Amino acid sequence: MNFSNICSYWNYSQISSSWYGAQIGSSGNGAKIGSSGYGAQIGSSGYGAKIGSSGKHAVICCTGKDGKVKYSMGASILIAGQVVQWLRDKINIVETAAQTEEMAESIPDNGGLFFVPAFTGLGAPHWNTGARGMMIGITAATTKEQMAREALESMAYQTRDLLEEMERNSGIKLKELKVDGGASQNDFLMQFQADILNCNVVRPKDIETTALGACYLAGLGCGIFKSEDEIKKLWEVDKVFTPKMDEETREELYSRWCKAVERCKDWL
Repeated sequence: MNFSNICSYWNYSQISSSWYGAQIGSSGNGAKIGSSGYGAQIGSSGYGAKIGSSGKHAVICCTGKDGKVKYSMGASILIAGQVVQWLRDKINIVETAAQTEEMAESIPDNGGLFFVPAFTGLGAPHWNTGARGMMIGITAATTKEQMAREALESMAYQTRDLLEEMERNSGIKLKELKVDGGASQNDFLMQFQADILNCNVVRPKDIETTALGACYLAGLGCGIFKSEDEIKKLWEVDKVFTPKMDEETREELYSRWCKAVERCKDWL
């Protein structure tokens, strides 16, 4: 598939810096299309080395062959899935990324530990380049299982940071989050994401939706697909994670996360 066919379907020359109300998402536009996230209340989040594209409130405006203008809001988290690589390659807490799920589920909670993985500063919505990574709440009883669990939870907290900012600016309440990327295979993370957002998290059968979205766009440009509705029919659900956490616990955890984030800012 030729890249020019992708560009012929979407005209990226129209970019706006303000919100016009269409979609809430926290990932790149390829993932947005690949996950069929066309609804006004559907977001998509790609759990790769980083989550998102760029900008605090980046709004991409595109015109399709049908002449209709599409809008998508996105932003960037600097460290997401990379935090698990750090556990594996730098401090050797795990041998494989998959181990983190087993370790996280082996304990009832995080033991009061919070981990802000600001290895290179904080991205959206904080944008604090002087921030640095921090684990807080460490006691003599802290275990490697709690560290692994909190590394996973940090991705979910950061996603909530982004989505709350998007909701404030768009006036649209998120009803469902579609996910993709390697870390979306982690059932513990996906359940915690649903719990901390208090909305359904939907994982597709094909988690490489950024690449899939590029193919779909090329297919639209080439005429292989006749419409977006045709693409929507190709998207298949693997599992839906529904919130199970009570409101008091959810807000207490998120409040303590926000407190930890503030403490790691402006270290440099």
